[in-house]
Amino acid sequence: GPIGPTGNTGTGVLNGVQDFTASGTWTAPSGVTRVIVALWGGGGGGGQCGGDIFCDTPGQGGGSGAYASSVLTVTPGSTYTVTIGAGGASEFDGTSTQLTDISNTILLQAGGGVQGYDAGSSKTCTFFSPFCGSGGTPSSGAQIGHAGAAGVGPSSDTCLASGGAGYPIQGFPTTLGGGGSGVYSTSDCSVHPSTTGQNGYALLTW
Repeated sequence: GPIGPTGNTGTGVLNGVQDFTASGTWTAPSGVTRVIVALWGGGGGGGQCGGDIFCDTPGQGGGSGAYASSVLTVTPGSTYTVTIGAGGASEFDGTSTQLTDISNTILLQAGGGVQGYDAGSSKTCTFFSPFCGSGGTPSSGAQIGHAGAAGVGPSSDTCLASGGAGYPIQGFPTTLGGGGSGVYSTSDCSVHPSTTGQNGYALLTW
């Protein structure tokens, strides 16, 4: 068929940016057909300890959320939903941060971290993948994707079962997407309670 008319010339520069610390929506402005999306998943919660009153068997730290980034094609005027992953409470997984279209199709996702193992009882993640304390995984189609850091057991130096490291984001006083720490208490260490994983984050640039 015949060639259609030439479209308007682009500006050749970036025109906007919006970040999300809570779930919300974004509408592609007129003329915008590409958006750079960066997502960070929520961190997993820390595990509980086991043993006697001294918690001799410590819980594991939760894994941190994944990071995923892609340049995505969008339709001007269409609205997209950003879902921010929540940090998992003690013994709960973090949830994914996602960008979805009007039909609820996931366009990009950064998975949440997995809860740390519970030293007092067995859980599904004790035996099956994704294993307790694992970092979240990004969408398989992400142009840039990094799994979250795994949670670790206690350190004899710090008496702390640390969660997977979060992501330092400029402008925030703390990291984002990090895993919660596990419970650890012995006759030599004071009680370190299990903590909640950090929430995720999203940044859109167009």
